[in-house]
Formats: sequence, structure tokens, C-alpha cells
Amino acid sequence: MPARKNQALRPVIALTPGDPAGIGPEIVLRAAADPALARLCRLVVVGDRKAMEPAARVLSAPRGRKTKNFLKNLEFLEGGKTRLRDVQWGKTSAAAGRFSYECLESAVRLVLAGKADALVTAPISKKAWALAGLPYPGHTEALAELTRTKEYAMTFFADNLRVALVTTHLPLRKAARAVRRRAVLRTLRVLDRWLREGEGKARPRIAVTGLNPHAGEGGSLGIEEEREISPAIAAAGEEGIPAEGPFPADALFSQFSRFSGAGRSGRTGGKWDGIVAMYHDQGLIAAKLLGRGRAVNVTLGLPFIRTSPDHGTAFDIAGRGVADPRSLIEAVRLAARLAKRTRRMNTGPG
Repeated sequence: MPARKNQALRPVIALTPGDPAGIGPEIVLRAAADPALARLCRLVVVGDRKAMEPAARVLSAPRGRKTKNFLKNLEFLEGGKTRLRDVQWGKTSAAAGRFSYECLESAVRLVLAGKADALVTAPISKKAWALAGLPYPGHTEALAELTRTKEYAMTFFADNLRVALVTTHLPLRKAARAVRRRAVLRTLRVLDRWLREGEGKARPRIAVTGLNPHAGEGGSLGIEEEREISPAIAAAGEEGIPAEGPFPADALFSQFSRFSGAGRSGRTGGKWDGIVAMYHDQGLIAAKLLGRGRAVNVTLGLPFIRTSPDHGTAFDIAGRGVADPRSLIEAVRLAARLAKRTRRMNTGPG
């Protein structure tokens, strides 16, 4: 695919199908069939056309359409080379894991070469990656290594709420040990930089959660707030990052409830532009509830825009043709919107 010279073109979005045994291929095909997305951007599926045929057959059967109709207008770029002869719907396999990673590698090269404006990834199976011998617990960590990015943050966008995570794919007992001053400060830096440079906020307001119930209750319910989190917030302030906390996570996120009357001013709630949460479920439960099926995962800190849906491979429903593509569609829309904004910032007026 040649590098694009005409900056007036729709942004090109590189889209990886994720684990071929999961719902990724189905939701990719359904998103690609959305005429509104076609007007917004140009989708390039980085993968193997044959690997998408089973999903096309599944989607075609109840609709009385031919399989080729789901594939005929889809633009492909060769990605994964691993053979998928033994891959079955809903079954974890090393072959599927290796294939999905190869697609990711190819897509990253495409974006870094300037042949695509942004990357959107359908869900992968972390267990399949482990079976394939891959050392990454998820997309976020793999993308950081592939792009040699040192400071990055797994962040969820749900309406106007931005939730960045200090720790990502770790068992809870390991996540608690990983909440350290340096990690909290790094996440604050990444989120602050995005809010300023990516969203144009001159002085963004960032709230920080505690790790323990009641944010440690003055040390009686945990010491991480006093030893790690509060010093990181103080250090951030010295760098000009206006962060506050640590706050009890339940009280903080309740400010953003759609049902509390917050958000009438056009915001999702409260006075905050972003939240730094300590671990995966602490931040994601709130983001997914507030996003109501449309939350989007964004990896901040990378040299390009990368988004993904807010769910996993859903092996239990893979191959049934019932997977909801809304979060993936939102991820593509957001990637296209952010890519356009980045292009305007880089090229200036006219």
C-alpha cells in the first residue's frame, strides 16, 4: 500500500482482527459494513482474507446474503502468516495467538511507515499469546515494546471521562505491589500530557484514587496511599501537573454517575478531566458502566493513535453471529477523529 500524499483524504485506519477464534472477525466485518464509518475513514484490515471467511459465513447465513458480500469491499493487507487449519470457534490455541500477534506487528509497521493514520485492534486472547510463547500480558505492553515507548498508559474514554491505569494486566496481589511512586507519577505525566496536547486543556484537573478501601483511612487500612501515592501526587505538583488525591475510588467515581444528575453542563460529572486509577478493575468497572457499551480503550504515550473496544474475545459466543460491534465502531470513530485532529495540529491551518 503506497504512502499517502494527499492529506485531504479520509484518515486510514489499520484494523487488526484479533484472535480468529473469538468475536474479533465478526465485529470487524460488521463494523466495516457500517456506511457511516466508510464515510468517516478508510479501513484496512491487517490480516488474512481466508481467516475472515468463517466469520463472513456466520454473518451471512441468517441474513440470506452471500459470504462474499461481507468481504468484497473490504481492503486487506497481509498480516499474520501462521496457518489456522486447527483453529476452532471459542478454543484457545497457540496458532491463533501467534497469528493475532503477527497481525499486530504488521499493523504497527504500517502506521509507523506513515501508510495509516491510526491503529484499531480487535480483542486478543492473553492465554493464546502465552501458549504461543509471547511474553506480553496484553496489547498495551506489546505495543509499548514494538514502538520502544517508555512512558505509556492504558486509558479508557467514556464520554468526557478519561481513566488511566497505573497497573494493567496483573493479578491483584501483584498489582498492589506494583503501585509505586514512580509508576503513579509516570501515569500522571502521560495523562496530563494527553489532556494538554491531545485535547487542548490549558490546566487539566486530574483526580487520583487510593489503592485501599477509604484510601487507606490514614494508614489503618493500608500504607500505600501515604508511602507511594501521596508522594507521587506531590512530585507531580512540582512538575506543574495539577493532580489531587488520593480519594476513595467508590466516592470519586460516584461523582460521574449518569443517574446522579451530574453531567448537565455537558460533562460526565464532577470537576475532573481525568482520573488515575491504581489497577485494572478499579478503573474499568466504572469506565464500562459509564460508557454503556461504548467505552474505548486508548493507549496514551505511543507515537500514534491506538484504540480498541472495551471487551475481550467473548469465546462463549464466538461463531454465533450475535456479537455486539458497538464498542469497536466507537473505537474506529474515535481513532478517525483523533487522527484528523493530529493531522490538523501537525500541518496547521490550510
